[in-house]
Amino acid sequence: PTSCIPREQYTTSNGDCMYLTLCHIHTQYQLTAPTETSDRVCKNWTKCGPGQGKKTGTGTNTTDVECETCRDDDKQYSNSWDFTECKDHIPCDVGYGSNWESTLNTTASECVPCVLGATYSDVKDFRPCQVVATCTSGQYEATAPNTTSDRVCLPASICNTTQTKLLNHTNDTATLCV
Repeated sequence: PTSCIPREQYTTSNGDCMYLTLCHIHTQYQLTAPTETSDRVCKNWTKCGPGQGKKTGTGTNTTDVECETCRDDDKQYSNSWDFTECKDHIPCDVGYGSNWESTLNTTASECVPCVLGATYSDVKDFRPCQVVATCTSGQYEATAPNTTSDRVCLPASICNTTQTKLLNHTNDTATLCV
């Protein structure tokens, strides 16, 4: 009988030495360990589909991948069939809003610029651009909005009976009383 190399070869039924199958790293795991007379059996890892990711710590050389749902509250997604963990949505910079709330856990969110005079974002986060405030009757615009700050509205002054009105209130100015 031929002597096979331990942990590298096994003996076939006709006495030949055969090298053990090597499981592909990062795509397969060992389902059945080899013996002196049998080869190891490798099995492909389970692929996780869109909306799912590989659970941390699974998918080793001896264990299959376990899939877990990408969680909206963790702001995660997965858009492919693969062995990767859920990916994180990216927070948007000031002046940009995220479409994260309208995406599913299968789509990456995108950052879109806020619209000057209509929307703004003053924090880096996952929210969409916020709607700019509208000054009401009796208020004037003290500070114009931009894509990173809201409009500031202040109350227009009302002259008392002993004051004279020098400048009437408009949408952009306060009433000036002296």
